[in-house]
Amino acid sequence: NNNGSSSSKTTMPLGEEVEQDIKREVLTNLLDYLSERIQADRHFAFLRARKVLSRSDTEEISYQSTRRRQAERLIEFLELHPFGLDGLLSSLQHEGTQKHIVDRLNN
Repeated sequence: NNNGSSSSKTTMPLGEEVEQDIKREVLTNLLDYLSERIQADRHFAFLRARKVLSRSDTEEISYQSTRRRQAERLIEFLELHPFGLDGLLSSLQHEGTQKHIVDRLNN
């Protein structure tokens, strides 16, 4: 008996939903900062391996005319994925060259 509630379908618990909203907000608020510092294509393989991006996502990002626009488009895709911020953090840590960005994202 689900008492007419549609919440029995696959949805995130409220706490997880709030956490995902906060993570999306972090990416949105730091869009300019990240766009100036991230080279999108360096993260493609890692994010595709983690199923955060698809091949078509990376192709669409690559079609952008400038490095900054590519980074902006990457962030837009990451905002849509439940593990977008986590994936970017993991990729940055895996790359190991931009610790200052990891520190900024974690604050």
